[in-house]
Parts: sequence; structure tokens; C-alpha cells
Amino acid sequence: WVNQLDNAFKNRLLGSVVRVNGVCSTVRNRNRRVGVRLLVPSQEHIEIVAAAPEDPFDLPLRPISRVMQPDSGGLGQSVQLVRTAGVVTYQQNRLFFVQDGVEGLRVFPRTETPVEPGDRVEVVGLAEPDGFSPKLVQAVVRKVGKAALPSATAIDLLNTDLSDQDATRGFIEAVCLGVTTKESLHILDLQDPKTERRFSAFMPAMNQSPLPIPVGSRLHLAGVFKADTDVLPDFGQVLSSFQMYVNSPEDIVVLERPSWCTARHT
Repeated sequence: WVNQLDNAFKNRLLGSVVRVNGVCSTVRNRNRRVGVRLLVPSQEHIEIVAAAPEDPFDLPLRPISRVMQPDSGGLGQSVQLVRTAGVVTYQQNRLFFVQDGVEGLRVFPRTETPVEPGDRVEVVGLAEPDGFSPKLVQAVVRKVGKAALPSATAIDLLNTDLSDQDATRGFIEAVCLGVTTKESLHILDLQDPKTERRFSAFMPAMNQSPLPIPVGSRLHLAGVFKADTDVLPDFGQVLSSFQMYVNSPEDIVVLERPSWCTARHT
């Protein structure tokens, strides 16, 4: 926690290796120590040991498959600044996905970024694990062109290994259990008919009008598949839940509407 830090110096810090001097303060919750923080009077107590490039886009370009590989510079930090590129496959407020070939990742930009699906972008951010795939946080983005969206591949929840499809475009059939609208998102509550697993699909809401999808409809959805994982002994990472990120109503096809002959109609 730094009392005085000007913007120019703050922008130089991200991705740099620093040495910080301050007062160590414990963080407590109900008299239990849960962590520590360093209280720093000003930026004069922060020394940049290895500076990140002034222009982050001067970093070497890495394919998404190598985003989590350690830097050859030998600094040994577990989180490092990485530059990669791909096509935007989904975008919402302060979040978007990028895919290059069969590899994808989730991106959390530093500021709201005007990108949309189909934009080809370069992204620089801090690389962290994100389940089966990586993510970039505190990212900066620049658009370099346009491209077609990658083809969606079938998502089979009976397949025990879905790690290769994480953060990439796919399609799935599901039964609609309900639709809600929260802030700028439509949220579909869905169930896979084969495994009876429930999951959510998120879609940007252009307005607050509800989606005209009757409960009980069987749907075909195309979007970005994102897995949540748990770590089990002897098994490693396993799928615990997942979500779909859908760009627009054009990505949803109603295959079958619910029967009109309900108890109420009868």
C-alpha cells in the first residue's frame, strides 16, 4: 500500500521486477492472521530492479500455447508480462476471449477496451493459470485487423478430457431452464440432456428486453466454452463446472419448443 504514487511511475511498474521497503502490517479477520501487507510512504521507497519495456508491445510475440512457459531471461518470477495475439471470440464489460487456431485464453484489460468479436488483436498482460487454459490480467490491447471467427467444435460432456477445448469456441445442445437479465448480461440457466449437468450461458444484453425463449426449449448454442476446475489427488485438474459465452441471439437456435399441452392448458 503506497501513500504517494504518480501515474507516470505507476505505469512503469507493471511487469517490472521491483524491491520495496516499508512497514509490515498483518491482515486479520476475527483475530486470525490471514495475510500481510507492506505499508509504503511513497514511491521513493520502490526500486525498479528490472524494468519492463516502456512500450509493452516491444515484447517478443508468443503463441497462446507458450504463454505460461517461463521467460528465458532467468529472473524466475512466477507471474510475468507476456505478449500474444489472436482473434476476439467474445467480449463483454472488462472481459474478452482471444483464440489463435485451437488455443484460447481469457483477457481482463486494465481499462474498458473497444474490441468486438472478429477483431484481430495483440494483447500484453500478466500471465496466470485459469483452469485448463491461461489468462492475461491487467492487459493492454491493440487492434491489428479483422478475421473470421474460428469454427466451433462439438462439446461432449461425456468426454473425460475437455482441456483442449477450454477458452475456445464450441457448440452444445441444452434444455433451457430459465432466462434472467442482470446489468448488461442475459443469463441462461441450461441443462445438458445427456449428463443432466446444469450450466450457465452469458450473452451481452443490447437492451433490458427479455429473451423470447420459453422454458423447456431445446437449444443449440455456439460460443466460448470456459471450464472451472478442481484439483484431485492422483487425477490432477478435473472439470467441476463450466459456462458458455455467447455473442448474440444469432448464436442460439431453438431446435424444439416445449409441448403446448401443459397441465394449465389442459
